[in-house]
Amino acid sequence: MGLDRRRPPRNEATPGFKAHRDLARASQSPPCKVTITVERSPLVDPLLIVELERPSKDAAILRLSGEIDMASEDELTRAFSRLAEPGLTVVIDASKVTFIDSTGLNAFVRGKRLIHETGSRMLLVPSPQVRRVFHLVFPGPQYAEHVDSLEEALAMLEES
Repeated sequence: MGLDRRRPPRNEATPGFKAHRDLARASQSPPCKVTITVERSPLVDPLLIVELERPSKDAAILRLSGEIDMASEDELTRAFSRLAEPGLTVVIDASKVTFIDSTGLNAFVRGKRLIHETGSRMLLVPSPQVRRVFHLVFPGPQYAEHVDSLEEALAMLEES
């Protein structure tokens, strides 16, 4: 007999429930900003901070800071699923990501698939750690268009 790995349903008593409801609202009513923090425990620095900002109806900025691994993969996947809208330009600001493992990379690949299936465009602002992992796995700009800074990505948003 195997372990039951299903997650319990989310309700008002579930930690993070309000943040997920706010994240859903942010994905539909620009301009707004929502921050979600994934914590190991209250005594340790947050593992990952996910911020979703909608400066306009056809643009979104997903800011990530911290570590992307098995513990934070679900939050990242949920954020990507909120950005799967037709015609949306998504800027992923991963310039403050300090660590990414294969689980985090898998979340990025699934997120890209979701976003691109809707015909949306994606720009990636990687940290040196993210750039190194992506360069090893995706030589060339196969994953997304890479830019060097958030300012450069925002300038590209204004041009389009």
